[in-house]
Amino acid sequence: GGLKPIVQCIHDVVEEIKQGYATDVFESDGMMLDHAIRRENAFQTACSACKVLRDITAKDSNWASAITDEILQLDRRNGNDDGVSSGEGLISDLVMLLRHTNEAELFYSRKVWRKRRELRAHGINIKNIKSRRERRDSRRRCSLYINQLLLGMALASDDAIGTFRKNPDFIPTVRLFSSYTIQEKLLR
Repeated sequence: GGLKPIVQCIHDVVEEIKQGYATDVFESDGMMLDHAIRRENAFQTACSACKVLRDITAKDSNWASAITDEILQLDRRNGNDDGVSSGEGLISDLVMLLRHTNEAELFYSRKVWRKRRELRAHGINIKNIKSRRERRDSRRRCSLYINQLLLGMALASDDAIGTFRKNPDFIPTVRLFSSYTIQEKLLR
């Protein structure tokens, strides 16, 4: 029990995302589509885990401190305590997940979801695939959950801020993916 299963869920999904970027060449279109659907489902599971953590940290400042301290301890155990991010801790996983929430739409629209129209034209049932708008809204919500979780952690602990600063991808990623509207991004 405790926090470990939630953290492990996020870590497993991030590892699957990393492997998916490296091995996105498949023998058949159906296999590629099936893999994309499985990856999307795994991603939604990680988003739910981030939402749970965000909800817990938003309940009470004492809970936020306890959750943040536990997350930082788990992050240190995974090798991020030496002042340089090893890319294996939860903070690095959250950064990767935040990056994936925004970059995946390009991947899916270019490589996989074009096949959706072809499969539909051949009469193959693809009802379990979300529309582009549903995927985009879901990813925006997930991005919001991650940003709110990171903000809650920063408010709960000064050590969290130090850990965030140690991760070289953290600040650019949060700056790039923290707002919804294009106008706000252009102002930054």
